[in-house]
Amino acid sequence: MRFFCCGGAAALVNWMARLALSPLVGFSGAVILAYAAGMLMGFMLYRSIVWPASGKVWHAQVLPFVTVNLAGAAVVLISALALVQIGSMLGARGALVDATAHAMAIAIGAAFNFYGHNRITFSLVKR
Repeated sequence: MRFFCCGGAAALVNWMARLALSPLVGFSGAVILAYAAGMLMGFMLYRSIVWPASGKVWHAQVLPFVTVNLAGAAVVLISALALVQIGSMLGARGALVDATAHAMAIAIGAAFNFYGHNRITFSLVKR
C-alpha cells in the first residue's frame, strides 16, 4: 500500500509535468522529461517510506534505481504511444486522448517498477 501511495504521488508529479511540458517539447519529449521528474520524487519517497530498512546506502541504490526506471521509462513511452495510436484508430484525437493514454501507461509502468525495485533496487542486504 505504501508503494502505491508513494508511487501515486510520484505519478501525479509525472502526469502534471507532462501536461506542462507538452506545449514546449511535444508529447514524446514531455513524457520522458516528466518521467524524470516523477523518478526523482519516487526515489526520495520509496527510499524513506516504502523500503527504509533495505540496509543499503543511498548511493548504492541510485544506479539500480535509474536502471529500473530507464527500463520503466521505455515501458511507459511505448505504452503511451501505443495507446494513443489505438485511440486514434478508434477515432479519438487530442489532448484528452494523450492524457488518458499517458495515465494508463504510468499505471503499466508502476507495476513494472514495483517488481524491479522490490527485487533489485531496494532488496534487503544479504548478511
